[in-house]
Amino acid sequence: MINKFLTDIKIIKNAINTKKLVIFAGAGISIDAGVASWGKLIDKIKKDLDLPENETDYLKIPQIYYNERQEKEYIEKIRKVLGHKKLKHNEIHEEIFALNPEHILTTNFEDLLEQVINKNSLPFSLVKQDVDLPYSNNTKLLVKIHGDLESTNFVLKEDDYIN
Repeated sequence: MINKFLTDIKIIKNAINTKKLVIFAGAGISIDAGVASWGKLIDKIKKDLDLPENETDYLKIPQIYYNERQEKEYIEKIRKVLGHKKLKHNEIHEEIFALNPEHILTTNFEDLLEQVINKNSLPFSLVKQDVDLPYSNNTKLLVKIHGDLESTNFVLKEDDYIN
C-alpha cells in the first residue's frame, strides 16, 4: 500500500514539473463548503414532487421537476439548494491551485473554484461552455464540463445528458 502511495506521489510531482498536471474535481471538494452532494440535491428536488418513494433515478427526478415547474423555477430551485452566491470556497479549493495544475476539469456548477482564481489573481481562463474555449486568454483552463449556475447551462436532468 505504501509503495503505491509513494509511486502516485512521484507521478504527480513529475506531472507538476513537466506542466502536465490536470486535476479532475467533483462534488466532493465542495461539500465542506456547504454545497449539497448530488444525492442531497436530488432528494431536495424530489421533496417538491409527488413521486413514489422508490423513485431513485438521479436523471429522471430533475427532469420531472423541470417538466412540471418549467425553466425559471427549476433554475431557482437548483441555485437555492446549491447555495448559489452564498457560499465561500474552502481549503480544498485553495490546495488544488497550490498544486499548480495546467488545467482543472470540474463537474461542479457552483463558483467556488472561480473564487480562488479571483482572490489570488490566478492566470486561468474559465470555460463554462464550448463557445468559451476559443476565447481563452490563458493557457491554463478551468473547464466546467457540466456547465455553470450563473450561465444556467448546467447538466443535471435527463435531457441535458442526452443533448
